[in-house]
Amino acid sequence: MMKAAQKMKFLNRISGAVIAIAALFCTQTLLAQTVTGTITGVVTDPSGALVSGASVVAHNTDTGVDSSVTTNSAGLYRIQFLPIGRYEVSIEAKGFNKETVPAFQLEVLQTVTFNVKLSLGASSEVVNVSEAAPILNTNDATLSGTFTTNTIQNFPLSGLDFSALTLYVPGAVSSVGTTGTTGIERSLFYTDSVNLNGNRAQANNYTLDGIDLNESFNNLIAYSPAPESLQEVKVITANSPADYGNVNGAGVISVLKSGTNLFHGSAYGYVQDSKTNANSWTNNHATPDQIIPINPFTQSQFGGTLGGPIKRDKLFFFVDYLGSRRHSGGLSRNSVFTQAMRNGDFSALLLNGNKQLYDPENNFAPYVGNLGIPILNPVAKYLFAHPNLYPLPNTTPSDGIINNDLTGPQRTYQANNQGDIKIEYDPRPSDKITGFFYISRPMMVRLQFCRSPSPAPASIPPR
Repeated sequence: MMKAAQKMKFLNRISGAVIAIAALFCTQTLLAQTVTGTITGVVTDPSGALVSGASVVAHNTDTGVDSSVTTNSAGLYRIQFLPIGRYEVSIEAKGFNKETVPAFQLEVLQTVTFNVKLSLGASSEVVNVSEAAPILNTNDATLSGTFTTNTIQNFPLSGLDFSALTLYVPGAVSSVGTTGTTGIERSLFYTDSVNLNGNRAQANNYTLDGIDLNESFNNLIAYSPAPESLQEVKVITANSPADYGNVNGAGVISVLKSGTNLFHGSAYGYVQDSKTNANSWTNNHATPDQIIPINPFTQSQFGGTLGGPIKRDKLFFFVDYLGSRRHSGGLSRNSVFTQAMRNGDFSALLLNGNKQLYDPENNFAPYVGNLGIPILNPVAKYLFAHPNLYPLPNTTPSDGIINNDLTGPQRTYQANNQGDIKIEYDPRPSDKITGFFYISRPMMVRLQFCRSPSPAPASIPPR
């Protein structure tokens, strides 16, 4: 028995080691959804001959990180998996002048092609490629729209909901509209859903720095980062690449900002108030001789960002915070049982709505005239006996029976606090490690029909 147990233990260790080694060597085939770009091209001499062994360096002007390769026998260079940002490209080869491509912006999933012709001369001389080829991708049929940092910051996004950007790409419509006057709901319920090319909103796929950002309940966006924290948003509408091809709708790719060699940050605040809003057409034309005033509300959103180096050219950080507060009040309407219904008289349903009630305890025999309905539920009986908790109607119902027969004051308070932390580490030019953490803490308190005619009882008896 001892030998059998030792043999089994040995086999378990071996199998565990084999699985670990297999996972290590197979990770290169398990590519996630990338949020990087590529720079490629061909290097030739003045006669058009291919130049092999030339050194090509992509320099990130914000972080100071260099990514280098050498051209192959066909004069081709290709630098992949570059974080988005501003880059300069320099090309050097023995017996030729050093050529540089001026700084340009590299976007998500973009492949930039620079074919460079070297000139003869000393390698110490530097020649700027002043007329670089346009950054066009003629080899990819993907249809998409890109929103850069400047565009995101200057778009009028109601409630600071970045997902509203998707409404501005070709083929996009919204079946629910934007959040409008309830913009703080960007942090609670996300109503800026978009339908792309005739697909349902649930057919879209949201990612943040390559990580899935879809909630499991209804397959809509699960978290809405602050627009000030985003470096870029790309909306793929057709012919998606393989790593983004798992949806029929749009692939909404968002990328958080990163730290750089220079400290940078921002602070902002937005305020909305009912005093600065025009009344609605419905309120102005509710009755011929009465105008319903707009319900009072105030909404404020405030936050900031900060990024910079922990160790220059190696380790960077970026953090942001967004707080949202909304207070609303005024009058609200609701539906409550009439006094007659509380006494078992539901004849109004039969007279106005032709709705007959039946007794489920007596073979579903009809109640004559909808009268004599027994009130058996102890919670209903308790509420009916305490109008300070469950008030009586005070308004003419809109349907002549019960609908919206109570008008009273109401107050609502909504709040949300959220933020992101992102760390980027570049141990070597060929390696990059990034990670981020986000959190959102929404809260909503609704106090409706606030009254104080008499103190409420301490507790409601159990059923």
